[in-house]
Amino acid sequence: MARRIKRRNGRSDERFIDRVYVRIGSKALIGIVVAILFLSLIQCSIEKPESPSWVTSLNLPLMNRQYDMPELIERIDEPTLSVDSLGNPQFLYEQDLDSIGVGPSMTVSDISRTVSEALGEIQVNLDQIPPSTVSFADLLSYPIGVIPPVSFDFIHDTPVMTTFDSMTIAVGSILISIQNNLGLTLDTVSIELFDLVTFLPISAGMMPGGLPAGATDTIEIPLTNNTISNRLRLQVHAHTIGGTLLSLSDKDITTQIFFSDPFTISRGSVQIPEITKNFVEVVALDAAHRIDSATLVTGELKLVLANKTGVSANMIVSLPDFVLNGASLTLSSQVAASSVDTILVDVSAYTLAPSDQTLPQDISILIDVVIDSSAPGTVTISATDTIRVIASIRNLSFDRIKGVFSSVTTILDPIVETIDIPTGFDSVQLTAATLTLGIENGSKLSGSLNIVVNANNGKSLNITGTIQPGSRLAPQLTEIVESDIAAFLNPIPSEFTVSGSVTFGDGTTVVEVTASDFIRSSIKIESPLELAITSSTVEGDISSSTIDTADIKIITDHLIEARLNATITNRLPLGLTVNLLLSGDSATLYSAPELVVGPITVVPSPVDVNGIAIDSVSSSVVIVLDSVDIQILMNDTLYIGQLITLQSAGGQPVRLVAADYIIVNASAEIDYKFNGEF
Repeated sequence: MARRIKRRNGRSDERFIDRVYVRIGSKALIGIVVAILFLSLIQCSIEKPESPSWVTSLNLPLMNRQYDMPELIERIDEPTLSVDSLGNPQFLYEQDLDSIGVGPSMTVSDISRTVSEALGEIQVNLDQIPPSTVSFADLLSYPIGVIPPVSFDFIHDTPVMTTFDSMTIAVGSILISIQNNLGLTLDTVSIELFDLVTFLPISAGMMPGGLPAGATDTIEIPLTNNTISNRLRLQVHAHTIGGTLLSLSDKDITTQIFFSDPFTISRGSVQIPEITKNFVEVVALDAAHRIDSATLVTGELKLVLANKTGVSANMIVSLPDFVLNGASLTLSSQVAASSVDTILVDVSAYTLAPSDQTLPQDISILIDVVIDSSAPGTVTISATDTIRVIASIRNLSFDRIKGVFSSVTTILDPIVETIDIPTGFDSVQLTAATLTLGIENGSKLSGSLNIVVNANNGKSLNITGTIQPGSRLAPQLTEIVESDIAAFLNPIPSEFTVSGSVTFGDGTTVVEVTASDFIRSSIKIESPLELAITSSTVEGDISSSTIDTADIKIITDHLIEARLNATITNRLPLGLTVNLLLSGDSATLYSAPELVVGPITVVPSPVDVNGIAIDSVSSSVVIVLDSVDIQILMNDTLYIGQLITLQSAGGQPVRLVAADYIIVNASAEIDYKFNGEF
């Protein structure tokens, strides 16, 4: 406990010694004159005279100290004792428990998605193959007239096709059209298709029922899963039943080869048209609340664009839920064949506005790929060639979120707080105490709390209440008051632990929360000093007196008797006992005093019906000091302290107020004999 030490520099004892010498000199002079006159009158002889001696007293003030109640509280220097605006003493403990910023919680877990899309079957546009016409004369060597039944063969070789070198067909066929202008009915028409590069047959077919004169028919040759080169041969075998021809002019047969439409391949070296691919990846936000809009303060989008095809591709990635100045976040890159491109974008200025309003909310990643046409050249391509996009959204944190916040309960980490109990108050019971838990809500979220306060005196206190919404600029203070916690504070704990939970959000109300929003909490325990005291001892002030030890030794050497006079005036509603402690060392005054005087007992002051003192009472004592005790005056500086014991109030509460005080008055009175030799 801190104490204030006041030193007294007065020299009243020196002035007293000077006066003693003056009185001694004056009396000696008068005595000599009287003796001379007496001897002259009696005219007789006298014996040798003795020095005169007499008894005198020295009064040495030790202390005269009044402790007003506000000063008592101040000198006790305990953080939990103070005075209110009226000067009345009170027990007061205030502490900020915690301050929680909303900012650290306004984040979203990192998102990383890999989207890989194969090209799939590739639709190609192939050459238009010119028709082939063979005249009757080139087929048969008969003149006009009657033509007998006869068989004949002819071929149709395609030119080298420029739209592909070779290809494996996924879905497609070749259509072979034959127009019979021979003037003869063909009862048999069969065909075979060959690859002129590999010299392998591809397929064969025939026209059921033949082909009448003047008719045209088409045979479809399926090519699925066939691999063909860019030069083909059509070999046709026909048989006619014969007939009569009056002229061979304009008598011929025409074949034409068509590729079906659509025609898709699974792989090949082909001339591809522009290919467009579109695909979507949906990512769920890891958030328990519905976000209507959120302003990003940090964040980075990383795109890895991999073109695993044999041709350049323009890759466009859009995130429609990320908006800046009304436009969605869109990025594009021309990625060369069999290459990878990486794009980094700072999205800290964007707003996240999910179009999906159901939980968990999804955000979309749209990918558009435009593969350039290879015309007029060919490229090697496969349906298994891929376009790959790796999208990573990292370090997303928000400055502001508007949405619906679900009811979320946060378990508070236990907070341990200590109370500095005033010296001597270990056994004091506060009979009328109030605990106020303050929640300053700087956010627009309403909430509720369930707090448990456990004290190390074995008691616990449960506090529940509703937290009103506020805002960062106009925080709302909610005070939850427990007005009767005397039992909880008996005896006064030196430590307590605050734990529990806080719940915010109702899951229905749309509110806006910013990163600078906050929630602060504090606890305050206050009580007037209305006490039911058993017995408590408090150390009083330390005062001091300066002594001229050279003068005081002359007196103590001729000591007759020394007394310590003490008067205690009490205007407290409590009985007191006071021990006066004297020592030449202030550091050990209370631990090892040289002299203890007391105890001096004072009865309580009279009180009114409220236990408040209405008058003062005094008690005076005179204590004789022996020759050993008096040596205390041989210290250059004499320190005087008091141990003040507040007596039991008999279980009845009493109240200390600003008008209460204690006065301690003490002095030393020394009788000594003067014999004329000093």
